[in-house]
Amino acid sequence: MIFTTCRDCKNTEDFIVDIQEGTVVCRNCGLVAASRIIDDTPEWRNFSKESAGAGADDPKRVGGANNPLLEGEGLGTGISPAGTGNSLTQYNIRVSNDGIDRALSRGFNTIKIVCHHLNLNDIVEEIAKIIFKLVEQSKKLKGRHHDAVVSAIIFIACRGKKNSRARCRKSQTC
Repeated sequence: MIFTTCRDCKNTEDFIVDIQEGTVVCRNCGLVAASRIIDDTPEWRNFSKESAGAGADDPKRVGGANNPLLEGEGLGTGISPAGTGNSLTQYNIRVSNDGIDRALSRGFNTIKIVCHHLNLNDIVEEIAKIIFKLVEQSKKLKGRHHDAVVSAIIFIACRGKKNSRARCRKSQTC
């Protein structure tokens, strides 16, 4: 987006682009010509030899998708493991993952794997995750075998859609 003429003072090519504020301002009259511009340049520079190739991104700067079923939507800051025996990394894992999030993450991963192997569609998977969260929060099945709870929840999710497992294929809608 290039501004050549100010709408108020008709000044040409005398604009200040403030990337931090996300604005383009006329230097002559102070009119904000644009706001909320997005800086698409990288927020960091990497000088390591491994990423010297063209188009190489830093893999440590990515994360998983937000999960609205987890506390804080699954967002958090983690310490990258420098080694497997790093005590700071182990402490960070122990402190950042409280019991309910750890149980939910484990259950969601198991539901995802089982639904994938059974060729269940995404709707059944999401319903099963919601049911699992409700069961986990109520703590009524605490101490039960994890796989048995997940299997029962997936069965309930399939029955809730009034379809058998064989009819809930990814190519069809349940």
